[in-house]
Amino acid sequence: MSKIGSRLDKIVESFQINGFSQNFECTSIFYHCSLVPLIRIIAQKSRKKNPYLVFLAGAPGSGKSTLAAFLAKQLRLLEGIEAQALGLDGFHFSQDELKKKEILEKGKRVCLIERKGCPESFNSVAFLQALAALQNGLSYWPTYDRILHDISDQMILVKGQVLLIEGNWLLLQESPWDQAQCDFSIWLEADQDLLKRRLIDRKRKGGLSLKEAYRFYEQSDRLNVIRCLAAHRQADVCLKVDEFVRKETR
Repeated sequence: MSKIGSRLDKIVESFQINGFSQNFECTSIFYHCSLVPLIRIIAQKSRKKNPYLVFLAGAPGSGKSTLAAFLAKQLRLLEGIEAQALGLDGFHFSQDELKKKEILEKGKRVCLIERKGCPESFNSVAFLQALAALQNGLSYWPTYDRILHDISDQMILVKGQVLLIEGNWLLLQESPWDQAQCDFSIWLEADQDLLKRRLIDRKRKGGLSLKEAYRFYEQSDRLNVIRCLAAHRQADVCLKVDEFVRKETR
């Protein structure tokens, strides 16, 4: 596993993701010295397999969705390869389903709506079936709306040669997630304080008050961050987020 990263002038790209406008930021030296070579590697490998599946995994708030969108765009621009960014979030159970489902936690039954974002709040069976379907040609991929805080009715037509799939639990060392297979994997490593700030800000953008956003972080996001960091499989490449993003004001 390799770790890559540097700092200097920054590059900023804006993308519409899950109903929000979000920025991807990296230093220009990181882009030229690290991301461009990574893009070249993915492009070269993808010419031997179609579709070519790339997992981008990391804790909540690590920047997976924006990096996936950025890499997809760069693969098209630099290599002329049709690439698509796809998210795991579309496989969440719906809000109504989460209100009916429970998990056992330290001997107590907890409603999944209180732990939304944990592995059990996703339809892992549907996700594994969708992964298998990708190998058989054209298919559709579900999406998530962060404004509605629910799965969306919109589906993405999958037709890319390189499919960049991002999600918290793609490399989780727990059944059935350990059955998820890809051709190349990237892990985003991030400082927990940075993740906390991002996650609270995300909830506030979604309409929650500061108090509600803090409460959700403590009861759900924080637990997911800890679990994700503690039990992930080793990736082919590890990107250290703090090395290529601008430090947010503390």
